[in-house]
Amino acid sequence: MQKPFKFLYIVLNLIGLILSSYVTIQVFNLSVQHLKGPPVCPVFLGIPLCIVVLISYKVMTVAWFIALLKKQNSSSTLFIFGFTPASLFAVIGSTGEIFSMGQCPHTSTGIPKCYISFGVLIVLAFLWTGLIVLKKTEL
Repeated sequence: MQKPFKFLYIVLNLIGLILSSYVTIQVFNLSVQHLKGPPVCPVFLGIPLCIVVLISYKVMTVAWFIALLKKQNSSSTLFIFGFTPASLFAVIGSTGEIFSMGQCPHTSTGIPKCYISFGVLIVLAFLWTGLIVLKKTEL
């Protein structure tokens, strides 16, 4: 990989890793809050969805870390495995909120957290696509 592409690859990777790590911590805190106190997350088949989203973000964080170690091919499967359920619940939750049928937890300012998750997932998808494009320029 040429130097400018290699530098950009590392920068995109670090941004993705930091962003997914930060969101993982936030969803972990939300999950703990749900388990300790009154439920704040929607529950499906007895499973709090924030726990599923937490696992999804953890898997994506691992994928970013593996990609940083230059194992792009193996990390793409992990990224998709984490991205799919998180994005599905973000879309369902955001749609539900728009049509006043949602149960997404809200920030202290009243913003539904599924909106934030949806936005973060869009950013992560663009960053991951950038990694794939940069990796292909190496060939």
